Amino acid sequence: MIKEISRQLHTVHCLFFYRRYSMSEKGRFYDDLLALTKHLVSIPSVSPTAGEINIADEIEKNIRAIPYFSQHPDYVITRTLPNDPLGRKNVFALLKGTGERQDTIVCHGHMDTVNVDDFGPLKPYAFSCSELAAHLSSTHLPNDVRHDLEDGNWLFGRGACDMKSGDAVFLILLRFLSQPENRLSGNLLFLFTCDEECENTGMVEAVPVIEELCQKFQLHPVLAVNNDYVGPLYQDDPHRYVYTGTVGKILASFYILGIETHVGRIYEGISASAIAARLIDAVDTNPGLCDEYDGEFCQPPALLKMKDLKTEYNVQTSQAAFIYFNYLIHDREVSDILEELKQIAVHELHNYLSDQEIKFQTFCRRTGEIYIPSDAVPHVYTFEELCALCRKRGMNPDSRIREIAEKDLSAGMDKRDISQHIVEILCDEAHLFGPAVILFLSPPYCPHNTLHKEIPAEDSLRQQIIEVAEKTGLEWNEKFQVRHFFPYLSDSSYVKIDDSYPSMEKTLSNFPAMDTLYPLPLQTIKKLSIPAVNMGVYGRDCHTWTERLYMPYSFNVLPELLLNTFRHFLK
Repeated sequence: MIKEISRQLHTVHCLFFYRRYSMSEKGRFYDDLLALTKHLVSIPSVSPTAGEINIADEIEKNIRAIPYFSQHPDYVITRTLPNDPLGRKNVFALLKGTGERQDTIVCHGHMDTVNVDDFGPLKPYAFSCSELAAHLSSTHLPNDVRHDLEDGNWLFGRGACDMKSGDAVFLILLRFLSQPENRLSGNLLFLFTCDEECENTGMVEAVPVIEELCQKFQLHPVLAVNNDYVGPLYQDDPHRYVYTGTVGKILASFYILGIETHVGRIYEGISASAIAARLIDAVDTNPGLCDEYDGEFCQPPALLKMKDLKTEYNVQTSQAAFIYFNYLIHDREVSDILEELKQIAVHELHNYLSDQEIKFQTFCRRTGEIYIPSDAVPHVYTFEELCALCRKRGMNPDSRIREIAEKDLSAGMDKRDISQHIVEILCDEAHLFGPAVILFLSPPYCPHNTLHKEIPAEDSLRQQIIEVAEKTGLEWNEKFQVRHFFPYLSDSSYVKIDDSYPSMEKTLSNFPAMDTLYPLPLQTIKKLSIPAVNMGVYGRDCHTWTERLYMPYSFNVLPELLLNTFRHFLK
């Protein structure tokens, strides 16, 4: 699920803006991290496949080999995902502090990767860092990739950056901190999740387990540290980034009803596809819809799918269409976004109908046909309002929604299409005719969160993180920048939710069959409210065949940054 903001660093000259390391300049963890990362990369764990079980078994084996966990085997916990056809699992490891202190840092990373189809002829070597590097040397490469390959400081391979190296960092630090002389007074709960790259099911299912472990061992989480990869945000970017929150996401969806007609009487109908096009023009990549907090902007909404619902060729206009947008969020309430999108739909639908009347009048003037104004009455509803309309007609939409969702899921239908199918059936059964637009939410939903400067406790925590980053930067001659929002979608969405309870209710009521299609423990997330921080390995081109990890930072600096953070909050 993590996406590059853009193709980074196309030319060789930009590479010299980074601190230069020599291969002999290795920290205390470097060699162990390199060896372990290569080993973890060699275990394919593409999501969703059974390879995720293999990597979980290997990580569990690595943890149980640590002497501390030989003495405390019950501190290693595995949980298989409920109803998962592959039997994938999460792995937890609790390192208790030396005293009775309850303060706990949750350290989480994902074990899965995206597929390797993009490697083409290099696909057989995608999981072998050494073999891949050897074959890349005789492959035509962009200049920046060629430079990094020959530089010797970059590790290539699927998952090398996203994020087997991050898992390796946590495992090596877990071993280090478990030694008696390195123990902290507070607790560390390590979590390795599956299915981050597809549906985030691993982290979603981990949330109630975190709550359970907190109750069982009297843990009080003060931070949740993800070490998913970070990278440059623009060409010649000299910074290393720490994030004190993460961007959120909704999949804003529209079901559009028109009035079909034969193309020989075109003005007697209303094209659902044409209305969809108007909505797309108003929403897709609209910079006015970029959410902003404290000077940080997220990317604008992006159209991900558009289709009419005709199943065969004919000469009738489309009667129904379905579109959805990736809508990123920094700090707005989902309820406010839904209201704005509804008003956009009202505006675009009315303008389209008005424009069509003007075109029809012009046509009649040219042809001598008699102009008869349309008597079509437009409607725009949210899904919540559609359900209310169904109830007025004596229906029980809740049971009907559940029935449709379960049937479609068992048939293997895509979850987005199930959402649309639910809306379509409710419209039919409520006798709703076009022109109409129904606004709703489809899976997935990723809550947004950050540490707010307006909340004293959160601002204090953020300032402490800035201090730790600055201290580490001075020690290692690195230029850190602490920002609010991790710019890619990540598991950090599921440890804290900033939406208010009323907005959460609005999300639930406008998300068809959320409890079936994308069950989130929203109340538990809200109750835990663990501040989410991302301190990640550093690399480039993740999710592409040139994915690579910058080892000097990731294996030297990052472990020390994490140790400084742990010691600051758990000293």
